[in-house]
Amino acid sequence: MVGVSRGNEDGGSSQTFRPPSRSASRGSSLLRGGSGASSLGSSDIDDLGSIDPQLAQVLPPAAHVYNKMTFGLVYAFDENFVLPLSHDEVVHGKRSLLGRMPGDEWQRFANLRLLYGFMFAHPGTKLLFMGGEFGQGEEWNFQQSLDWHLLQYDFHKGIQKLVTDLNMLYRTYPALYEKQFSPEGFQWIDYGDAENSVLTYIRKGKMPKDDLIIACNFTPVPRENYRIGVPKSRKLEEVFNSDAPAYGGSGIANGPAKVSKTPWHGFEHSIEVSLPPLSVVVFR
Repeated sequence: MVGVSRGNEDGGSSQTFRPPSRSASRGSSLLRGGSGASSLGSSDIDDLGSIDPQLAQVLPPAAHVYNKMTFGLVYAFDENFVLPLSHDEVVHGKRSLLGRMPGDEWQRFANLRLLYGFMFAHPGTKLLFMGGEFGQGEEWNFQQSLDWHLLQYDFHKGIQKLVTDLNMLYRTYPALYEKQFSPEGFQWIDYGDAENSVLTYIRKGKMPKDDLIIACNFTPVPRENYRIGVPKSRKLEEVFNSDAPAYGGSGIANGPAKVSKTPWHGFEHSIEVSLPPLSVVVFR
């Protein structure tokens, strides 16, 4: 049965939710050097503090870990962070990323698509270890090749196409890279809808016309007629949907989203859209 949600009707985030404080611990895989560079001569460092909460949210999706998904945004602009789904996540008995996903086969692949979509829509540089780009079934083993034979199956081919399209999305839309290391490139719309486990935010480029609206549904329940406050007064186009049939999704999609003059989330305008189960949807 399709669930119905209209977000927070008070036009703002829930009063009971607050992002974690900056005193919360976080990890980094590189030691800092002089002049803002790491000891390896790079200005980028791994953001380990956001990876474990991301994996926790999809293992399994649950309201009690929803707040952790905002953890990385507390300090996301303190350094030039890399979001690493690296070899460390698929060795030493941790299983492959796909192997760690809960639910039946469809939900496992949907969760993986959600994880990748959320990483690409999150501020910071992206890192995905080999095998992840097609949904490697087994934990990484340096003594054997990757499971390339899995690409004969549609779900794995769907993951491969998803990663291809996410890279194209990243290159095509300036909002995803022009200000990825600056707080000016990010704005929350609503981080408080823990009841529906939905996050909405804006990624910004140098030009306001390049802004992207990101909506993430972390549950296997579709959200129909979900209202999102937006800073634009013109129609918005869906430019990415992790639930597309080409990726193995259910095909719940949006045509041009008509902007209404209904105030929501502190904005003068809003849209009503369909959020597919376990999905990331991007509007421009």
